Amino acid sequence: MRLQAVIHAMVIVSLGCSVLMASPQDDPTDCAMLIARKISSDPNSIDVLIEMAQCMGAGRAQQAGQLIYYVLQMPQIKENRASLDVSHFLTISSLYCAMGKRNKALALASDIFANREKLPNTEKKLVRQYVVIAYTDMGEYERAVQLIDKFTSDHPDDADYERLIKAYELTRLAFCAHHNGKTEYAMEMLSRAYAHSTAIRRTDGKAGSLNYIAYGFLECGNVDRGLAIAEEMSDALDLIAIDEERLCPVRFKVVALIGVAQKLAETGRRAEAVEILDKASAIAEKIEHRYLKAEMMKDVAAAYADAGKYVVRSWLSVGMQPAGEHSIT
Repeated sequence: MRLQAVIHAMVIVSLGCSVLMASPQDDPTDCAMLIARKISSDPNSIDVLIEMAQCMGAGRAQQAGQLIYYVLQMPQIKENRASLDVSHFLTISSLYCAMGKRNKALALASDIFANREKLPNTEKKLVRQYVVIAYTDMGEYERAVQLIDKFTSDHPDDADYERLIKAYELTRLAFCAHHNGKTEYAMEMLSRAYAHSTAIRRTDGKAGSLNYIAYGFLECGNVDRGLAIAEEMSDALDLIAIDEERLCPVRFKVVALIGVAQKLAETGRRAEAVEILDKASAIAEKIEHRYLKAEMMKDVAAAYADAGKYVVRSWLSVGMQPAGEHSIT
């Protein structure tokens, strides 16, 4: 890490000097490319080359492509594509897509996934996860779904982990599909995610997954389905024991209900949004932790305003008990 930092600093200084020394007719980009060529033989220069490629971006696609080429030709990566750090892989895939080189992005993803067996188990899992993300972001939904369906946990007793991962990845894919105009397909994926989520035995895991899926249906315009799943999420959270040391479920429930109410308000169903916020308010008022209670009530009040109902509360400074309420609708 220290060596990488030194190299990074040297490159920045060298680049700055090159630009300052360049004559007016010289393009600073040429100076950058000259430096890139000189350091491309150093295996520790990957971070710098990728950072430079990002700076070039789609505006200088040819130069950015050349920098990526330098990275992919480094001996350790040329020999095994899967050895490319997953964060670098995602960045390069995104750059390829931004440059209109979608086929190159797909080829890189397929190559990395095909070579994953050469990696340790922990890194092998990461490669699968990040290739799913890359396929999803490229719009290659069926390729992503195939990898999701094939995913199995290393621990047969930990079926919840497998279901949770599948539910999360399918829901993320659904959000992307919806934003790309494929709403029907998105809701189909959300239904598949829901099937995995309802089979999760751990209550906290199930609640979090159901909350994400409920948001998905609300985002797709299927408000009734979203509300029904949000109610299931709320019921799941009710099963988690609460004490002074474990306030997370209470906070999560209030935040989740606020999110559902905000989605309802956005679709014009303000009366239902207010009903949801009444539930959130009732939960928040029972919180004994003073500062958490104040924070939650502030968020609920802001959501009420978004729904067209303005609630002004005055609190006693001791005990945070409600002293009064005035509602303006």
